[in-house]
Amino acid sequence: MINFGKNMSFFSEISFTWHNGWLFSLLYFVLSTALLLLFPKYTIPRFTKVPDVKYVTQINYILYYAILIFLIFLPFDIGSLYFIVGASIFTIGIILYAVSLLFFAISEIQIPVTQGIYKFSRHPVYLSFFILMIGAGIATQSIIVILLNIAHFINAIFLMKEEEKSCIIIYGNDYKKYQEKVRMII
Repeated sequence: MINFGKNMSFFSEISFTWHNGWLFSLLYFVLSTALLLLFPKYTIPRFTKVPDVKYVTQINYILYYAILIFLIFLPFDIGSLYFIVGASIFTIGIILYAVSLLFFAISEIQIPVTQGIYKFSRHPVYLSFFILMIGAGIATQSIIVILLNIAHFINAIFLMKEEEKSCIIIYGNDYKKYQEKVRMII
């Protein structure tokens, strides 16, 4: 039986060492910021078109930052099977995340993003964040990170639907055809 409760009493172990989850949060944050800042010509206009759905957007931000902040304080054991499996899943997620952001950032603003990883998923950024944070939760053996991540992903589904409504308004039939060909998540 998997025991994720080992680190649930982490308050007595708060410290910033090389063996804390802050490395996962830092790697994610640096990669996100770097890719988005490298291509501001396309990313800034795209992000300004994302709909702000009352409460859903605020809940999304709260869960998103709760995961990243909570993860900072969680210790991990490099030699454990949990860390190896979790870090492997995190690595897959971070690669998918980087590729998703890269295609998002370099695509022309006048057309929907349908190239690269977007040929397989209409929302690979949300999917990759979910995968990488599941990996971080396993690596730190934290059921709280995993549960927050699941709650964030469920909330993000509502945002995805709103974003798609905006994309239909902006891109019209091109986006409707894209929706018919490619699944929302996987």
